[in-house]
Amino acid sequence: MSSKRSRERVRPTRDETKAKLLDAAAMLFADQGIGATSIEDICTKAGFSRGAFYSSFNTKDDIVFELLDLHFEMNQIEAERLYSATSDTVEYIEAMSSPDRRRRTLPVDDIGMLYIELTLYAVRDNKNRERLVERQRRDFAMMRDIVQRIMADEEQELPADIDDVVHLLLGLDMGLLIHALVDPETQDPNRWARIVTTLHRLLTAAP
Repeated sequence: MSSKRSRERVRPTRDETKAKLLDAAAMLFADQGIGATSIEDICTKAGFSRGAFYSSFNTKDDIVFELLDLHFEMNQIEAERLYSATSDTVEYIEAMSSPDRRRRTLPVDDIGMLYIELTLYAVRDNKNRERLVERQRRDFAMMRDIVQRIMADEEQELPADIDDVVHLLLGLDMGLLIHALVDPETQDPNRWARIVTTLHRLLTAAP
């Protein structure tokens, strides 16, 4: 009586292929820019053929926006996870500023360079700009909801327009990101947390 031995799967699944292509694209985009990166470069980096690329993506734009979607989705998941895991606002602010939290949103170490590269690529084309606007508005709404919950948890009235506060927080984040890219020697990983903690203290101070 003969028996057939089960063969171990050696070919990656479609999801595994897609994940490797995304990782390769993220590293190349951060290192040499989106414009200088071809589909062939991404395939070579990931170790796949062009056919494997086109089984997951139609164009390079698709992989750019897949990375942006990944960033926004993971950013929201992390924000919610940390909100549930921390005991007070100061602890939450410190957790949100952690480099480990940023690394969870995109699959590269240089998150700042990659995010700015993805953003600049998107805003240079009107069609892509519209897609980016939608994603940024979702990110804004998520941050707005968190600010509202923080103030409700602390039984405080926000003494400023909430949209202005959210724009300030997001602008601060982007500004520090750009500053760190230009002058990394002066980068302080705790600066964002210190500034936001000070802002929180000022906004919740008794009149």
